[in-house]
Amino acid sequence: MKRKFFYVFVACLLASLSSLLAYSQNKPEVVEVPFTFERSSVIVPVKVNGKGPYNMLLDTGAEQSAVDLNTARELGLKLTPIGGGKVVATGKKENSLFLTKLPQIEVGSLTAKDLLAVATDFSRISQRVGVPVNGVLGYNFLKDHVVQFDYPKRVVRFYSFSPFPVAKQPNTAGRMVLPFRFYRGDKFPVIDDVYVNGKKIKAELDTGHSGLLALTAAAIKRLGLEAEAEGCEPETSEGALGTSVNRKCRLKTLTVGTVKVDSPTVSFRAPNSGLDEAPFEGLFGNDFFKDFVVTFDYRSMTVAFEKPERENFFRVFEGSGLRFCDSRSSWFPRVSIRESQHRRPDPSFD
Repeated sequence: MKRKFFYVFVACLLASLSSLLAYSQNKPEVVEVPFTFERSSVIVPVKVNGKGPYNMLLDTGAEQSAVDLNTARELGLKLTPIGGGKVVATGKKENSLFLTKLPQIEVGSLTAKDLLAVATDFSRISQRVGVPVNGVLGYNFLKDHVVQFDYPKRVVRFYSFSPFPVAKQPNTAGRMVLPFRFYRGDKFPVIDDVYVNGKKIKAELDTGHSGLLALTAAAIKRLGLEAEAEGCEPETSEGALGTSVNRKCRLKTLTVGTVKVDSPTVSFRAPNSGLDEAPFEGLFGNDFFKDFVVTFDYRSMTVAFEKPERENFFRVFEGSGLRFCDSRSSWFPRVSIRESQHRRPDPSFD
C-alpha cells in the first residue's frame, strides 16, 4: 500500500513539474491592480494625465468610458455637448452629457491614450457608493485585454492572453466557461445560459451593477411575475440617469450554467427606469460575481467563473507553494504559486 501511494505521489509530482515548466514557457504577461469593493462596486485607482489617482469603476456594462463632469473640468478636458443619443442606464432623468477624450490614463503599469469618454454628473453614484467616484472604465478600455476580477483577493488582473489551457475543459461546479455575445451593436457581454424559475432569459454581465440580478420590466411580464411584483418591497437604484424606484423580490430558482441558486432575492425593475430598450432581460452584478474569480476574454468572447481554490487532496510540500493532484479541482493536474504572503487583508464593507 505504501509503495502504491509512493508511485501515485511521484506520478503527481512529475505531472505537476511538467505542467509548471509548460506554464512558465507560455506564461501570459499580467498586470495586477488592487481594487476596493465599496458597497459592492469595483473601484480601481486611475491616473489621468499624470494626475490622481482617481477612483474609477471598472464596468463591463459600459460601452464607453466616462468621467465625472467636475473632474473633467479640473483636468482641463475639452467638453463637447452631445444629445439625442440612446443611453442604456438606470434612472429616469436626462443628465447633461458631453463628449471628451482622456489623453492618457494609467491603471497600475497599464496605460492607454486618447480614450474617448462621456462626461456627466457622478454625484448621485458617489453618494450611493459612499466615496467620490471620478469616472468609469468601460468596454473601449477593457476590450484589448483578458480581464480577471478576483473578488476573494480584491485584485483585477489584465492578461496579454488567456491564462487558461487551450484545450476546452468540461464545465463543473468549480469552474465553468460560457460564451457571451453582443446584441444590436452594443458592447455589453450577454449570456443566454440563464434560467429564472426554469424559464430561459438573456442576461448581461455588468461589473458596474452592485446587485445580484435585476430583471427588466419586459422580463417580468414575459415570466408572469407581474402579480408577484406588486407585493414586493420597494427599493431605489442610482444610475447615470438618476434614481429609479423598483421592487426587491424573491425568486424560486436561478440557474447560470452549472451554478444553481435557490430562493435568491433580486431586483424587479419598474417600467421607464432606463432598461426598457435593453437587448437583454436580466442584469447580473457584483453580488453574484463576488464569490468567484471571473475572467472576461473579449477576444474569444467567453467568460469564466471559478470558485476559489479548495484545500488540496495531497498536502505534501505544503510550504513550497506548489499545489498539485487535487482530485476535486476543476482541471487536472493543476499547479499554482501560493500568493498568501502577498494577499491584502479583506476590508469590511457595508
